[in-house]
Amino acid sequence: MKHPPLIVAMIIMTSGMGVAAGKAQAVDAAAAPTLEQIKEAKVRGIYDSKAVDLENGVHEGAPFVSGGAARPRVELLVRLTATGDLDGAPGEERVAFLAESSGGTGVNIFLGVFGMQGGQVEHTGTVLVGDRVQLRRLEIDKTSIVLDVLEAGPADPM
Repeated sequence: MKHPPLIVAMIIMTSGMGVAAGKAQAVDAAAAPTLEQIKEAKVRGIYDSKAVDLENGVHEGAPFVSGGAARPRVELLVRLTATGDLDGAPGEERVAFLAESSGGTGVNIFLGVFGMQGGQVEHTGTVLVGDRVQLRRLEIDKTSIVLDVLEAGPADPM
């Protein structure tokens, strides 16, 4: 008998991803960045320390092999986002998913946190959620990010 994919009910991550604790920072007391603003953001944490620039929500790198079709690609997923105050500083942050693929069958899903600093979008952190996960729910509960995702179990086919 086949078992259904393992349901990972909740992944709770604490806030402060990439924000220096105890260090006073001047932050615009503004709403969270819009998806339109994030579509043009610089994102770190997907390809080690190399930052990528999103253009209209997408980054496509150079082919791995000259003339080849396989290339690194990052896309902002706009269907499921949440806003809230994660760090206690003035202004809200927006959390959004990013899908990364490099030409194979896998699609790594990352969660990014974005805020506003000096009128500009600031990416403050990225964390890997998983490969080929189904995103079901995303919310901010006080200073925590709560996810509900569906993921294949160890004995399940991808």
